[in-house]
Amino acid sequence: MHYLTDSTRLFGVLTWAFLVIQILALLGGIYLLVRQDSHPVRGPALRRLAIAIVVLAALGTLAGALRVATIDPFTERLWSYLIAALEVILAIVAVIYSRTTYLSQLAERSTSSARGARRPSPASRSSLSTSPSSSTATRSAVSVAPSARGGGSRRDARRDRKRRKR
Repeated sequence: MHYLTDSTRLFGVLTWAFLVIQILALLGGIYLLVRQDSHPVRGPALRRLAIAIVVLAALGTLAGALRVATIDPFTERLWSYLIAALEVILAIVAVIYSRTTYLSQLAERSTSSARGARRPSPASRSSLSTSPSSSTATRSAVSVAPSARGGGSRRDARRDRKRRKR
């Protein structure tokens, strides 16, 4: 424990590397924060990650600057190790999030967009109507015709809706 709390005035290569990495991480986090991503899943995820990176890198930069300025409690190695440990934890959480939650959100988004792009077929809508059974049979026969031909496109469904309105 004496190693971590020892106040050293020496500013070695590892400490300079730590300070440079913190400054680069701060700039990278600011870039991610300013960058506008229009993807509905990736955008908010990157914004949350950028906020966490900016906060931790700003703390690391501040601790490094205070160590360079030789302000007594911040010359201890404990601050550098604590911030580095928090950044490693952030990296682990980000990897776990990207492999579990992010992938499930992407899959949910792709299935919901695929479902949202498809509308119920005219046959299923006509079967839900409350009209007499004879007109329902006529409507379902008309709406089945395009899919029986192999078309079944949006154009055919629209044509069938117009025919039913007449």
